Amino acid sequence: VPAGRFEIAGGCSGVNYLVVALATAVAIGVAERVGLRRGAVLAGVAALVAVLANWARVAVVIHVGDASGMRSPLVADHESFGWWVFAGAMALYAL
Repeated sequence: VPAGRFEIAGGCSGVNYLVVALATAVAIGVAERVGLRRGAVLAGVAALVAVLANWARVAVVIHVGDASGMRSPLVADHESFGWWVFAGAMALYAL
């Protein structure tokens, strides 16, 4: 972007969100005693939620970084922001 360069580091790729989302789907599936087919749907939707939440996080961080000339605290602490975005998305998923 004009204000600077963004690099996707290994720890920021969103894999952690995917793992937590799938674990959450399995926990919900076990708690609700759903069958294999419904459990697969739960896992698929959870994976989609994790990916969409991560894309939203990346888009917001890039936009804020560009708009602030890379000086926003959000650019430096995007990991905490990402977990909040993910937690909100998963709360909606769990409902």
